[in-house]
Amino acid sequence: MYNRGGNHTFSQIWWSIRKKIRGDGEMARPIVRQAKSFIYGIIGKYRPEPNKLGFPMESSLAIPLTELIPADRNLIFPCDFIPDKFSFAGTLVNDSPHVEFAVRYLSEDKFDYRETEYYKLSLRGRLNFPCSGRFAAELRVQQYIKIIDKIKNEGFRSDKYGAILVVECSSGEVMVVNGKHRVAALLALGTKKFSVEFCFADEIRTLYHAALGRTWPKYLYKKNSNVYNKIGVSLLKKSKKVDDIKKMLNRSGYKHKCGPIPYYEFLEWDMYDDSLPFYKRLGMILKKNKSFIGKRVLDMSYDTAYFSLAIAKRGAEVKSVGLAPCYYDVIRNICELYEIPLSVHKRGNINDIVPEESSDCYEAALLFSTLHTVIEKNGIDEAEDLLKRISEVADVLFVDFPLVNASKYFGTRYSDRKDMCASFISSNTTYKNIEYIDDVRQSGKKTFGVFYCTH
Repeated sequence: MYNRGGNHTFSQIWWSIRKKIRGDGEMARPIVRQAKSFIYGIIGKYRPEPNKLGFPMESSLAIPLTELIPADRNLIFPCDFIPDKFSFAGTLVNDSPHVEFAVRYLSEDKFDYRETEYYKLSLRGRLNFPCSGRFAAELRVQQYIKIIDKIKNEGFRSDKYGAILVVECSSGEVMVVNGKHRVAALLALGTKKFSVEFCFADEIRTLYHAALGRTWPKYLYKKNSNVYNKIGVSLLKKSKKVDDIKKMLNRSGYKHKCGPIPYYEFLEWDMYDDSLPFYKRLGMILKKNKSFIGKRVLDMSYDTAYFSLAIAKRGAEVKSVGLAPCYYDVIRNICELYEIPLSVHKRGNINDIVPEESSDCYEAALLFSTLHTVIEKNGIDEAEDLLKRISEVADVLFVDFPLVNASKYFGTRYSDRKDMCASFISSNTTYKNIEYIDDVRQSGKKTFGVFYCTH
């Protein structure tokens, strides 16, 4: 019989609340959510939060590996969305029950995992993974022991186990985003240095933002809030340059709907509700491309070069040609500030974007929030010509289109709007495979369908 780890009181309360208000539909959901959060806060049990953005949390983030020397940096736990009384958010990994467990396992002849703090906490569901009860806790212990044994016998290999993901903090510490058990095992083994991937602060903040917003009541989660605010490192030596760019942004009339600026210094321009569609699209791109290092990418998206900056940070050679004229100087200065080799161009006509006799070749092309704008301003013929030229120079294409406008532009030959868009792309390009990835709702207005096209 499944052991729920002594949380029967919680289960009874939760199911009685749910039974009483289940019939009230939408109005009941906020009440249920707050009641559930409050009860979890009382018992200190971990609440697993889904990855809303779809970012692949493994070594497919296409970030070069960096050698980390743990003796030189303080490694801390990330947000875990557990109340302060039980949370490890912001605490040193070296002082954690994870390391204590590994050290005892490696050093004690008669090791009994049931005496470790790690097992006791997991038994009560108070570690940062959805685990409670004897059966689940023992299973987790067995998995952790396997990790320790493999690293001890074979050494740590990022290509086999997945890269450890970390992010810089403004306090000078390094937050372990993914791979806490691997880090704890390495520390227990006395490893002098190991390879990690330093993630980008804006993307990690966005991953945590929604989950942190759902914690309630807020006073129980101050540790998580403090750790969240640490994420990122500011360029103090270039503060004047940063201030100048912010003034340029204000003069340009920058709007959040044009895309976030993916750097710590410009977090006030990264409004989550408006930026979410951009992060979701980036997540789709990263899942389809394991690495951008050394690849040539053509970005024709109508925004502030968010995708160009995010992919250029990952080692790609990017040509950005979709910039609005008022943002051109802003993006050019941001590239200089962060020393990003990004080729920036103002938005122009089709011959400026893809010359008719172009010999350029690209591994990937991005066409976000562009195709319907071209149709509206210049007609469907120019959109067809643009697609044709892109397919001749790019191996793959990421393109989106507002599904609500599909029948307006393409007629009613197909009953499904996605089929209409896919047919339009297929008939005007040399791409053989047109894959529909997912929907993206843009700023609470139109729903865009995202397509991935390959030869």
